[in-house]
Amino acid sequence: MKNAKRKILFIALMVVVILSMSGIAISAGTAINNVKDEALDIAVADAGVSRDEIFDVEIEIERKRGTKVVEIEFETVDKDYEYHIVESTGEIIHSKSKNDNNKQKSTDNKNADVVANVSSTSQITVIEEAKITVEEAKQIAYQDAGVVEANARDREAELDREKGVLIYEVDFEVVVDGHEVDYEYDINAVTGEIVDKKVKNDKKVDVPVVPEAPAVPEAPAVPEAPAVPEAPAVPEAPAVPEAPVAPADTITKEAAKQIALDNAKVSADVIRGYEIELDNKRGVVIYEIDFEIYADGYKIEYEYDIDAKTGEIVKREVEIDD
Repeated sequence: MKNAKRKILFIALMVVVILSMSGIAISAGTAINNVKDEALDIAVADAGVSRDEIFDVEIEIERKRGTKVVEIEFETVDKDYEYHIVESTGEIIHSKSKNDNNKQKSTDNKNADVVANVSSTSQITVIEEAKITVEEAKQIAYQDAGVVEANARDREAELDREKGVLIYEVDFEVVVDGHEVDYEYDINAVTGEIVDKKVKNDKKVDVPVVPEAPAVPEAPAVPEAPAVPEAPAVPEAPAVPEAPVAPADTITKEAAKQIALDNAKVSADVIRGYEIELDNKRGVVIYEIDFEIYADGYKIEYEYDIDAKTGEIVKREVEIDD
């Protein structure tokens, strides 16, 4: 009788333990879902879209250098978004968005209409279409650089929209006198005009030295071998364009730096690798500012483009170094 009572008490105790553990598991799962949901709200708000506009949502929680980070990816009809958000604070430590102009295509046009806006009722507003092909854009860049296409390496070209203008972004590199020269072109896809050009010549390439063939001893009555023609000279890289001169009404470098630091909410004494450069992008003079900080055991890199006349932040990228 006593054994029977003990068995009943043991079974009752096990039932209570199992129910308690199930409640803990459900609670933990609910907490994780709440964290993901809150992080998604932060990302959607930062992107300036609503949840009804997004799809293909992927959310994961990863631990990076001791900190839990919510990694979020989602898409809209014209852009792809990526966010990294600190779980404990909700701080956005990495954000990236990329135009995806190939999601809405016309099968009757070789260059595909670019979708500019899709309303809640799926009404599509089509802006202008490209008038030149991607191959024509690449040839414009090669001709301007004085480069033969066969000598170009790492060739990339894609159609993008910048400030309402269809642009072909054409990138390639060549090797000249043991140095790697990188070219970046922005070409108007409607007019073929070069709206931006960058040339970087700062990478030294190790070119292996080919040993000369040993001399063949002369033999009587045997004619000498014909001389090997010299290899054609590699064209010289075009001169790197001079940096634009700031007009009199632009803000100072220090003012632009302070704008970036205030936006990043950091002070000048904690940043590293600080760089600032004046550039002209499609007729707008900007300050390009790069710097990095170290926080909680990981590196955070900041990139800013600041209008040199108005002080407006026209571009901001933040990335965590894994």
